[in-house]
Amino acid sequence: MSSSRTEKTTHAFHTAMLSLLEKHPLDQLSITQICHTAGLNRGTFYLHYNKKEALYEEVMEAIIDDLLDAYFEPYEKNPQLSTQTLDASTISFFDHISKYRSFYASIYKYDANAHLQKCIYDKLHELFYTDLFYRKDTDQTIDLVLLAGYQAGAILGMARTWIFNDFKDDVAHLNTQLKKIMLLNT
Repeated sequence: MSSSRTEKTTHAFHTAMLSLLEKHPLDQLSITQICHTAGLNRGTFYLHYNKKEALYEEVMEAIIDDLLDAYFEPYEKNPQLSTQTLDASTISFFDHISKYRSFYASIYKYDANAHLQKCIYDKLHELFYTDLFYRKDTDQTIDLVLLAGYQAGAILGMARTWIFNDFKDDVAHLNTQLKKIMLLNT
């Protein structure tokens, strides 16, 4: 199977999974539904996945990779970025959550999947810890593991509140609020 054909197939299955998660928790989805929504047959599904959970895990990994890219995007534009110089319009975290709102709603609101919640927290914790470890301005008396945990919990807390409020606020509002909250801590 050609690479572009495999990519199209993978994209179709990912899109189908995300679409179905908007209406159903994972345990209520069938492979038949996924295939029908993707416009592909069961044989094609089984060429790529042995069960729907494998597809779900693959979707999760792709979304978490996108989350990490969203976090680093402002730094790519300005490597000397700090809390004081951060422009709220360059924050990409909540754009990412909005882009994958059905996935996050399925984890935090509808499905309450503790394993995936922990995976997302762990990735953010690792990201914040690495960032703190290499920064020159970090207070050396602060336990970086605890500070990274605080930061990961805080940003996820904002995201969860937004999810539980059915994404009521727009992304620009959340970005502005995050910037203000970050400035409170400096």
